[in-house]
Amino acid sequence: MRIKMVTFAAMMLCANGASAALVWHAGFTIKSVEYNWNGYREVLVVYVEQTPATNCAVSNTNKVFSYIQSAIDAPLNIRYSALLTAMTANKKIDIQINDAVCDSWVGSRIEGIRINN
Repeated sequence: MRIKMVTFAAMMLCANGASAALVWHAGFTIKSVEYNWNGYREVLVVYVEQTPATNCAVSNTNKVFSYIQSAIDAPLNIRYSALLTAMTANKKIDIQINDAVCDSWVGSRIEGIRINN
């Protein structure tokens, strides 16, 4: 029940509105989650075990997704919490990304997270 509530909260708060570029990629096992502040932006990075099939070569090659904000951001913290919850519970996740965004360092932008039961 707790996982379902976290999943619902993450999906509701992580969605950034409708766009044709938003795509779900399913069935990832989280390898690691990284958070840092590099002096001018917050960076959340998730590494996965499986190789993604996105429009972003960085994500596909490095098995990485990210969320970057220029200021301290509540949606980033919610994504971070959802990812840590899934990793701790050893649950697979689906990641919604914006296929139009590909950071040269940390890949596709995370827009939503779904934790699978």
